[in-house]
Amino acid sequence: MITPDLLVAPEAPKGFMAWLEQPHVKWAVPLPLLLALAPLIWLFFRSTWKELDREAVTYRERLREAGSEVDYRPLIALGSARSSSRSRNTTAAPTRRSTRRSSSRTCASTRRATPAGS
Repeated sequence: MITPDLLVAPEAPKGFMAWLEQPHVKWAVPLPLLLALAPLIWLFFRSTWKELDREAVTYRERLREAGSEVDYRPLIALGSARSSSRSRNTTAAPTRRSTRRSSSRTCASTRRATPAGS
């Protein structure tokens, strides 16, 4: 059972942490956090990124030797990213228009009455 005291908004923070509730402070808080974490991320992934760069350079050299100057991998990666985002959107709920159209076909009370002379 929901009591009226549960429906009341929580009290605003007071004291030292109240400054975090200011909008101009809230949007800026992630920036120093990201700057602090960036060196750790770089140290962790540095060897992986170097290896990927080496593989990409050797692949492009082999393409050039075979006579092809175009590397289609970035284009394919972009296409696969777009198709995966489209496939996620197909599972979304139907739009209001399509819902209205389908419900008007099934419900006789929503159909317009036609004049007897037409």
